[in-house]
Amino acid sequence: MINEERFWETSIAEAVSDRTPPDVTARVFAELAGEVQAPETRKRPRLSRLALELVAVAAVVVAIGLATGILKLPGKDADGGELLPPKEVAAAPGAEYAYKEGIFELKSGWMLVTTGAPTVVCEGSELTKVDGRVLIHAGSMPPGERPEPVNNWLNANSVETDMVNNFKHWVKGVGLAALVLSGSAILDGQEVKAPEPEPQSTAEWHVVRSVMDIDNLPAGAKYVNADGESAALLDFLAEVESIEAISLRGAIGIRPDHLESLKALKSLKWLDIRGALWEPQADDTFDASTDLSIAALEAMPALTRVGADLIPVVLGIQQDDVPLDATLPVLTRLSAKGVAIELGSWNPDSLELLGRVLKQLPTLSGIEISYATKGEMKLLAAHENLRRLRLTDYSAGDIGLAYVARNITLDELSLHASNITLDEIHQVSRMSSLRLLHLNGELAGSPDRCFETLAGMKQLRELELVNLELNEDALPAFARFAGREPLDRLRVVHDVLVAGAEGMDLMLAQQIPTRRLEVGDYWPHFESLSDLSSVDESLRKGDAATQLTVLCLEDGKTFDAGDLETSHADLFKAYPNLKRIEIRRGAFEVPVMEDQFVRWLKESLPDVEVVVTP
Repeated sequence: MINEERFWETSIAEAVSDRTPPDVTARVFAELAGEVQAPETRKRPRLSRLALELVAVAAVVVAIGLATGILKLPGKDADGGELLPPKEVAAAPGAEYAYKEGIFELKSGWMLVTTGAPTVVCEGSELTKVDGRVLIHAGSMPPGERPEPVNNWLNANSVETDMVNNFKHWVKGVGLAALVLSGSAILDGQEVKAPEPEPQSTAEWHVVRSVMDIDNLPAGAKYVNADGESAALLDFLAEVESIEAISLRGAIGIRPDHLESLKALKSLKWLDIRGALWEPQADDTFDASTDLSIAALEAMPALTRVGADLIPVVLGIQQDDVPLDATLPVLTRLSAKGVAIELGSWNPDSLELLGRVLKQLPTLSGIEISYATKGEMKLLAAHENLRRLRLTDYSAGDIGLAYVARNITLDELSLHASNITLDEIHQVSRMSSLRLLHLNGELAGSPDRCFETLAGMKQLRELELVNLELNEDALPAFARFAGREPLDRLRVVHDVLVAGAEGMDLMLAQQIPTRRLEVGDYWPHFESLSDLSSVDESLRKGDAATQLTVLCLEDGKTFDAGDLETSHADLFKAYPNLKRIEIRRGAFEVPVMEDQFVRWLKESLPDVEVVVTP
């Protein structure tokens, strides 16, 4: 087993010295004997194009990381205490502290502690039993204005400044103030918990499919979704000065000049271009340094979060011909400035390559890994700023998930596998700060015990169940959800047509209390609204009828104009707490039918908000 602390400390020391770092590939694989015997053969092999720039910029990353508090070097403080705190503790730039005999004394400044951290004392206060993430400020309540290095440190550690600025969430102890970001802790003998999350609403996100949609955006629109649309829309979105976030996942025909136009948006904080299809600027040549340039992102002063691909998909170009250094140098510099980075789908060629990228991007907060191995899961688990992890075609078993459950605090986990086992679900349940869980695949072996385990995850606020193949024998286990606090959101769908799936999904949903229910991917099975009315009788029998505040309807492609003339308002009125109905964008093959359906709902339910969402 590799000692992660020794590994990283040695790597950092080499990067800042004049010595050439040794090739440690053979040693890494030797020490992982039993897990990884040699570079692994992938189902989707890709030509390794490891750029020399990775090593060249390592010293820059380390230097800036030391200045922002992302990286630390070992040593002693003035009182003889250990200068390098445990991995469960991160001190902000300028913080003064001492660490002796398992006690961490904060003298001034900020620090972040996570699950398993030692006792923290400060001017008579004592913080113990941290289970989650807690932000601490020595002495009084934190000031409203913070030095730029502290703000960069907060961004690097995935701490939302809006939450930090909300003083009603802070708890004042004798000698320190604490903000419980997730989970709980004991402050001066009293349990303190993270504030209850407010139900999330997509009302602020505006869907744009055309320039006309952009022209019709309401004044002050901040969040825009143009997923899967032409990237040329960015040229027109750049004229809407109020925009703070743009989601352009899977966009078509993106080019560097589109990103250049966004430099006009002085308030843009969050840009997501993961999965976008890039378009070469010339028909006969391809130059990754110019055709895939994302340098414009460095000129966006308000940017705090970026979603991008390490190896972008380029129209007409083989994926193996796209070098890794196409986007990584810019992402590295953004990460050094404290910008949170989220990477799209990636299948690393080797453990060494994944390790280098993780070291280049200390603020990496989200990543999608396909065909992850046990060795890769171990490296990911050592990256303490990781908060969102998506695993596709996963086959590393419960061992891979155990590394993550033991070493990092995840907010969101997506697990996509042909078979999801009880052992894997058990490791997921140990992730004490997990807020959102997405499961896509068949529950193998004991689905009833899997759901019993899921029901016991009190920290879970959002649950997405996709393509689960279940039978009535598992239904008694679903009832275990009935006694727990309602979820903020429950999604139960099939993204492929499975005969009979609609009835089982509805039977499942009725057992799980939730404030927001998303159903409907299977609706093509039903030929009219009257058919929907009959199956809905099952759903309305459960606790969902008293808890539900939002109902999300999807894929109504079988509805025709005649159905809209039949009033089924009673179907929706059966939910006494229903406040909002969301129709997924593209739910109808003909847009005018979508408009007709929305108009019919608004007339039938005047007290319910009806909107079209991304």
